[in-house]
Amino acid sequence: MHRVTTSRFFTGLFALLMLCATLPALAQAAPSPTSDPRSVPLLAEDASVQDLNEQLDLIRQKVSGSANDDLLSTLRQAALQVQKKADTLAAKQAIDLEHLDDQLNVLGPLQADAPPSLTQQRTALTRQKNALLAEQRQASNLSQSASDLAAQIFSLRRSLFDSQISTRSASPISVVFWSNIIRPTDDDLSRLRNLYVDVRSVTDTAVAPGNRWFFVSMLLSALLVWVAGRRVLEHALVRLTVRWLPEGRLRRSALALAVGLASVLTISVAASLLRWGLTRDTVPSADMLTLLDQLQTLVVFCAFIVGLGRALLMRAHPSWRLPQIPDQIAVALGPFPVLLGLALMVIGTQERINSVIDSSLALTVAVNGLTALTVALVFFFALLRYHRTRRRYTLESMSGVAGLIPFVVGAWIGISLLALLGGYLTLAYFLTVKLLWMSVVAATAYLLIACFGDFCETLLSPKQPGGLALGSALGLSERHQAQASTLLAGVGRTLLMFTAVLLAFLPSGSSPGELLAGLTQLEDRKSVV
Repeated sequence: MHRVTTSRFFTGLFALLMLCATLPALAQAAPSPTSDPRSVPLLAEDASVQDLNEQLDLIRQKVSGSANDDLLSTLRQAALQVQKKADTLAAKQAIDLEHLDDQLNVLGPLQADAPPSLTQQRTALTRQKNALLAEQRQASNLSQSASDLAAQIFSLRRSLFDSQISTRSASPISVVFWSNIIRPTDDDLSRLRNLYVDVRSVTDTAVAPGNRWFFVSMLLSALLVWVAGRRVLEHALVRLTVRWLPEGRLRRSALALAVGLASVLTISVAASLLRWGLTRDTVPSADMLTLLDQLQTLVVFCAFIVGLGRALLMRAHPSWRLPQIPDQIAVALGPFPVLLGLALMVIGTQERINSVIDSSLALTVAVNGLTALTVALVFFFALLRYHRTRRRYTLESMSGVAGLIPFVVGAWIGISLLALLGGYLTLAYFLTVKLLWMSVVAATAYLLIACFGDFCETLLSPKQPGGLALGSALGLSERHQAQASTLLAGVGRTLLMFTAVLLAFLPSGSSPGELLAGLTQLEDRKSVV
């Protein structure tokens, strides 16, 4: 028991201090920092048409064929924000035009014997209406221009991806590949030094005599939340689940969901505390803020992978395990979610640094290849251990679609490794990241679908006290209530499955955030129509 607790403590310490571990790579000669010409300022809530037009011109100036994918993604999001604010402004102007029309209708048509005051008022309202109509046309044209620019940026990202995916680079078995990582160009070193100045400025402020104890307290609090807070939250959720939910499938799926949520929530709080300790009394540069945002997202994603693995494998409580995985295989695969999360944390940190400093293509492709190699090897050894455990204990293969998963994953890994050895690093990076993303989406969808289905079939069933009380309150017969419960479970599972497929097969150059933004804008346009 002591050994397990110590291991978890040092695992948490390692991941939370990962940013500090990257500092020696940045510790070169440090020139004065410069402002980032690539950053796009945020728009104010009450931005005018002129402000939106200037923002769109700024985005156009920053779009170029030499921009990396992350910068193009940021610019596309900024263009979509301009489009959304322009649509909102046009809708508000339409309401103001209706009010002006009402006032003009109250005044009535122009008459020769009308008092001068009425004529002046009508003239002023007409002038105001014409100006508002002109602004509305500008807002509408601006919205269309922003939409066209976002589409052009998306096409540029696709072209960039298509050109890179077929490009052959140095293979990981060559000296050139590792030289690109170990010995970056002078331009890359200069950008690393500038970023190091920003990092050092933030850390020096955090450990200054007036702030040192606050930073240390935040660091210790983050460690405490992750190491002890996760266990406390997990035990609390388990006790609540056992107490309030009836025994059966719903309790088991809720327990799995509680284990996964406990890991994600605690690491999110821990990362937020650590960031607060670093930035409370300083104003970081745009590069530093971007790096902190991306690292915090990376930490949460890695914690999500670990929590998802713990929730599905349930090594400590086999009776709570949702998928039909033998205990021997669950124990054998247990370390790999943690290993994958830590590996992604290490390599992903370097990826985020390259993205922030806009590093050279050679260094970016080499780090992407290293990421692909790491992810592929983790999946490879997990699959190898799965087959060895199954043969050692003479376990039967999984039936149905689940039985095809090891074969598909093995073939996918084989193609990725062949692409890596052949020097097609971008192709291998795309394949391994897509495999990781689809695995996370599929595991999450399985957990949510199981939990939702069990919820409908247990709490809404007329055979349960809660469902019986609900049916009595709504005046439903047991037969109709059972049909409604089955129908609701089927519709919910279908929607979750559709969403999972949509997320799993996102086109290249897209992200879940952009998909959500696109769907939101589509709904807004439908509501306007």
